[in-house]
Amino acid sequence: MGGPEYQAQRDAEHIKLLSIFHYVYAGLVAVATLWPLIYVAMGLIMVSLPSTPSSSPPVVVTSAPAASGSPASSAAPATTPAAPAATPAPPVTAPSTPSSTAASAPTPSGSSGAAEQKMFGWFFFAVGVAMSLAFLVVATLNFFAARWLSARRNRLFILILSGVNTMAFPLGTALGVFGFIVLLRPSVEAVFAGESPAIGVDR
Repeated sequence: MGGPEYQAQRDAEHIKLLSIFHYVYAGLVAVATLWPLIYVAMGLIMVSLPSTPSSSPPVVVTSAPAASGSPASSAAPATTPAAPAATPAPPVTAPSTPSSTAASAPTPSGSSGAAEQKMFGWFFFAVGVAMSLAFLVVATLNFFAARWLSARRNRLFILILSGVNTMAFPLGTALGVFGFIVLLRPSVEAVFAGESPAIGVDR
């Protein structure tokens, strides 16, 4: 029961399971490439939307009241004799107060807010694109690893990919550990090296 034929059959079953698991994991990671597109959409919306300038309260301009009550402005009654012309009083100017000045502080134009909005928009866009590309690369590599497992090829590459997959907890970790268990077995190493007859090889 523990002879070479049994070990070869056991290795072939484990390699087949590992290949299937790589196909499934590649499909899940490929689906996961869609959710970072939310960041891409948010970034494009933030970049394309016009910025709303910050509103400032209206400036009320008040003018000084006109001087009244000067002697020249009041006319004498018609029944009285004409009096000698009085010297007109100098014009009265109201002292300027902070509320009556027409000059006002410059209001913010909103250009800095627009720049910040576009900066955050491009940041979200870049993060979303980078994450989608990373997931797509991992999915593609796992797909090829599944094919190479069926063909008993590129064992070293699959070992390296198993180490990368272990960083994706929990599914990637389980797949990577199972890959190490199967591929580091001496009998499996001999199959990949061509030193032992391979069972169930898909060329």
